[in-house]
Amino acid sequence: MDREQFADGRGGMLATLDGSSAAAASSISQHVVDRRANSVRAVDSSDPSLIAPVAASLARI
Repeated sequence: MDREQFADGRGGMLATLDGSSAAAASSISQHVVDRRANSVRAVDSSDPSLIAPVAASLARI
């Protein structure tokens, strides 16, 4: 970003930040993952199934 974008100072910077924050927040999604993802001990951290969505019938919230 160049200085001209923020010529109006703090207000312009805050407006830009607000816009980009809203855009990022709208792209965030969530899903229940395997409970093993919380364990750092007996888990292979490279196992992609740890963060795969868990079936709703198996999820305990």
